[in-house]
Amino acid sequence: MPAAPKTKASELIEKVNALLNREERDEFTLRKIKIEAEKLRPSNAFSAYVLLGMLASLEDDVDEMRANHLAALKLRPNDPVGNLNYSTSLVHLGFYSEAREYALKAYEGNRGSATFLSLLIDRCYKSGRVQQAKGWIHEWETLNPEQDHDLKNSILAANELLKEDGIGDEVVEELVELSLDVLRRNNFHPDGVDIEFLADEDSRWLNYTFIVRQSPDIIVNLIFESAKELAMSNIPSQATDAVIVTNSSALD
Repeated sequence: MPAAPKTKASELIEKVNALLNREERDEFTLRKIKIEAEKLRPSNAFSAYVLLGMLASLEDDVDEMRANHLAALKLRPNDPVGNLNYSTSLVHLGFYSEAREYALKAYEGNRGSATFLSLLIDRCYKSGRVQQAKGWIHEWETLNPEQDHDLKNSILAANELLKEDGIGDEVVEELVELSLDVLRRNNFHPDGVDIEFLADEDSRWLNYTFIVRQSPDIIVNLIFESAKELAMSNIPSQATDAVIVTNSSALD
């Protein structure tokens, strides 16, 4: 039986997702898709709002991004695609904890989907919820026994370290959010995050590096500001030794 033809809305959403994966913004394509999204509004307001929210995230407009996605979810609160695309926009602007929450709602509405589950695992890990990510890895193995998830080894190693040191997900998430809050106060957002489990002869640690498209001098100031915030926090030194959160300039 042939697959059902794609709708105009699904085609446009695919195009926007492709733009989200590009380093450079394509202003011409953005304007073109925005015109098409507005045309959809009378007949398919839900998809129009989803598209406009995703486009706003590409334009780094947080308020407009939230307003449109929430308008879509007001129409269809439990729609898996609506929740997943909001999660995608939130990830693009560095709101990893919120992105995890909406990825979970999306997966709950489409349980068993490998694509949705993979994105949930990714967003748990990015937001610092390593133990949660491990739990979802187990579900992945049940659904896909012949294919390991790309993040499996990293997540299992990180989970072992944190478990040995008695560090819970809430503390790791607090460390991640502390650094992200500094970026937001300075009107920046990460263009991605590299997560590595690292070790040398004397120690092991989990390293979160936010990629920020700013000059090295600005990156140094952001790291210094984060260090001051960390010094004033109640996060135990055992956690800050095991989990390092920093920034790196994409312009290096």
